[in-house]
Amino acid sequence: MQFISGSIFFAILLTGCATRTTRGMHAVGNVVTDGFVSTVSVIEKSICPIVCIAVGQDNTATLNSIEGTGFFISQDGAFVTARHVIDAIVGPRQPPTKPCPLSAIYLPTDGWGHENRRWFAFRPGECLTIRDFDIARCRSVARITVEFTPVRFEDSEQRAATAVAFTGFPLQSLDPITSRGYIAAYTSQVAGLGKTEMLIDRTAWPGDSGSPVYLEDGRVIGMVQKRGTGNAEGIAFVRPTRFIQRLLATRQ
Repeated sequence: MQFISGSIFFAILLTGCATRTTRGMHAVGNVVTDGFVSTVSVIEKSICPIVCIAVGQDNTATLNSIEGTGFFISQDGAFVTARHVIDAIVGPRQPPTKPCPLSAIYLPTDGWGHENRRWFAFRPGECLTIRDFDIARCRSVARITVEFTPVRFEDSEQRAATAVAFTGFPLQSLDPITSRGYIAAYTSQVAGLGKTEMLIDRTAWPGDSGSPVYLEDGRVIGMVQKRGTGNAEGIAFVRPTRFIQRLLATRQ
């Protein structure tokens, strides 16, 4: 796992036997640790890359591309991602990108950072979606035989300046990459539906779409939708979890 900090951390001076900690930091012996560090390892058990693979005659899989990120919501193999990630798989794919032979997710059998992986196909056409909010819920065709942990949702609105992180598979990375930032603001794109987007003061990269955005305790408060461009460069746009919950509640 690579860890990318989106903020500046100040040195903490430890004097004698007295240890001072700030909110979000914990003392372990004489070492001050950040709560997010342990949380990342939990989230990594809940995420999966959305990929295109080719399967040879000997039944071995070859990775063609990583299209985005998903995270598990139930033990039956259901996961959510951004709808545009699914659209990129089934829609026209421009050269030099080849057509997607098989849509799948993969999980490590020995933990991230190791080469042993298992592939689990899913059918994009069977994914349930909310187009207006760019959300898709999919499910693996076969039972997932690698241990994973569904996420825990938090629907309450978090205040601006709340520390968050998101973990996904950007830049064709085979292993998770974690980014850190703070909630900057909320915006409304659809009249009558309240705050439909969360803004984070940390850019997202291609492949981060569908990544869970979570608090220090691991509760998921949103999903990465896109990165800002132009005057919004350096911002990540996030869909709050209440819209994901709407999909789960109304389309079982």
